[in-house]
Amino acid sequence: MRVTGYSERGALNSLFYEFAYSNAPLQLLESFLRLAHFPGEPIAMPLTDASVLIEQSLSDFGDADAILLLESGATKWVIFLEAKVKAQARFWTLDEEFSNFGAGLPSASLRPFVKPVYPALP
Repeated sequence: MRVTGYSERGALNSLFYEFAYSNAPLQLLESFLRLAHFPGEPIAMPLTDASVLIEQSLSDFGDADAILLLESGATKWVIFLEAKVKAQARFWTLDEEFSNFGAGLPSASLRPFVKPVYPALP
């Protein structure tokens, strides 16, 4: 597992470098990924290789907090990761923020294909 880049905020750096320098980096990354819910086909496990790009600029496409390049045999995955900390005093939820995101899509025809990918909280 390779980690490239640097984040001044440090949380993602710490997380992914901790994985990378552990005795079982791919297994730790797999455990982390199992905590998330992804639309469509599940990520193939076990992983055979992984690269993590921290805060890489993709020009007009955007600046993800991290980009995960994953391989499981011949299957490859790319995950764009945005990490957020709820630091504001106002009340907000992921559902509310996701609705705001969907409302901002350029075409109403795209909205049915975009679904939340996080688990429901108890």
